[in-house]
Amino acid sequence: MTVARKKRDVFFYLRLKLSLTMMTIVFIVSLSCVFLFNLYLNTTNFQNANLFLETIVANGGHGVLDLPSSYYPARGKSNRMWHFKEFYPADAVTENQTFAGRLFSHFFKYRANLLALRDFCSVNLDKSGNIINIITPFASVDLSGKSEEIVQYAFKQEKGRGRYKDFSYALTQKEYGFLLVVVDRSKEFSEERRFAELSLLFIFIILSASFFIVWLLSGMAIKPVKDAFVRQREFIADASHELKTPIAVIGANIDVMEQEIPGNKWLGYIRTENNRMSELVKNMLYLAKNDADKNALSVMKFGFFHAVKGSVLPFESVALESNKKMEIDVPDEEIQVLGDEARIKQLMVIFVDNALKNSEEGAFIRISAGTEGKRCFFKVYNTGHGIAAKDIPLIFDRFYRADSSRARSTGGYGLGLTIARSIAESHGGKISVKSEEGSYAEFTFYMPYC
Repeated sequence: MTVARKKRDVFFYLRLKLSLTMMTIVFIVSLSCVFLFNLYLNTTNFQNANLFLETIVANGGHGVLDLPSSYYPARGKSNRMWHFKEFYPADAVTENQTFAGRLFSHFFKYRANLLALRDFCSVNLDKSGNIINIITPFASVDLSGKSEEIVQYAFKQEKGRGRYKDFSYALTQKEYGFLLVVVDRSKEFSEERRFAELSLLFIFIILSASFFIVWLLSGMAIKPVKDAFVRQREFIADASHELKTPIAVIGANIDVMEQEIPGNKWLGYIRTENNRMSELVKNMLYLAKNDADKNALSVMKFGFFHAVKGSVLPFESVALESNKKMEIDVPDEEIQVLGDEARIKQLMVIFVDNALKNSEEGAFIRISAGTEGKRCFFKVYNTGHGIAAKDIPLIFDRFYRADSSRARSTGGYGLGLTIARSIAESHGGKISVKSEEGSYAEFTFYMPYC
């Protein structure tokens, strides 16, 4: 069965990364703004509540509207509802404020809630915490039963100021015992929670709109790059295809000339380079087709360990001639995999060929295969040059060679591992690399089995 594996769209993922990056920036900025506004709201409400408590404590537990008319501002008792700034001196608003409160007060006008709009309760307590009398009860019927509960909690805390659920309280010591003032802040807390919920909704809407806008704009932004990339890919594919003919003609002419001039070393050099050029063009054409999703795989079931043996056994003689020790450890019991056997063998040949090329005389090469969980593996280990840690992420890039001088001596072009990775990905597998520079290198290919 022949199938074409769908290759992931590089530009789709590029647009996705751009969109996600922009969304991250927008999220951080929006979250910072929302956090600052929420902090301002919380700080303002906290300061308002404290000022209100101090006002009631200073009035001996009585509300501001209960004061005699001489206590009111000059405009008289016809307008008894005023802001904190009108009742307190200017410095009373900023006194004992936190740094955040002073910072926000500098940029935003301090807005206090009206004193008369707050529901509160004040009671006199003896030194044991028992209620002597209720000076001002809660105006709300729903809160009238809360007084004793809050009194017990506040007295046990032994703190001058505190919070109990949706209430703030001030416990002040007097000669007879204590004065406790409790303010209902449920409306404030409800507004803060509502504002936080709206803030999260705002962030979600901004993120959604940002993603949509950036997705559209990124498509227009990368279009010239995408067009250039497509043209380059088509050029490589066309050039590789066109080069196959002259390379084949050169090879045929060399065959004829070798019959006329047998044993000519110059013809031998030409044949060697022509073969290298043929291999390079073939690899470039494969990668070009792979980029264009035109590499069809002949998918069928085959024996994985049988493929390993068929790929690596021919290299025993090469290792022997190079004075290198090769050890092959492949199980006799077969396991079936689904894929293109020719491509899998090509990957195995690339691994073994790299091990032979990148090891010195007398090196040890170990080839093993087996199963690990629901995957089978093919592993090639060799002593020798190894790979530097900084080069490991780059060795699968096209034409990348960690040591260009050694690559020239072994005839490499830096395309083998690129092809191996594309084969592994097209079969749902992966390649892992372990190495220590100057010591060893180990390549492992994993793929699922049936």
